[in-house]
Amino acid sequence: MKPILITILIIFCYSCRQQTIFESISVGKAIWMKYNLNVKTFRNGDSIQCATDLEYWRQLCVDHIPAYYMINNYVDSVGLLYNYWALMDEREIAPCGWHVTNIDEWEKVINRSEER
Repeated sequence: MKPILITILIIFCYSCRQQTIFESISVGKAIWMKYNLNVKTFRNGDSIQCATDLEYWRQLCVDHIPAYYMINNYVDSVGLLYNYWALMDEREIAPCGWHVTNIDEWEKVINRSEER
């Protein structure tokens, strides 16, 4: 399998509420954030619960509480780990102008890589 060709198109997207600029790349016709999501609040400014250890993380997941888990050695390189409840919360975790990737979008990227 040939590696996927990703054209890097530098676009600075300004998030309305969080006043953050997100660098992005173009993959085919889609625009993706260049880096993994690393936010601690929902789009409306509400805080997302932080799990400080694995047991607390498990409990938040079981209780269906939106949360992120900060894996200290990886925060700078991969961002934060969010549970399903944070991703699906109606307050929206993705910054203004962005959305959580759906399965169809992932499949397009995978299919594109398989075509090469």
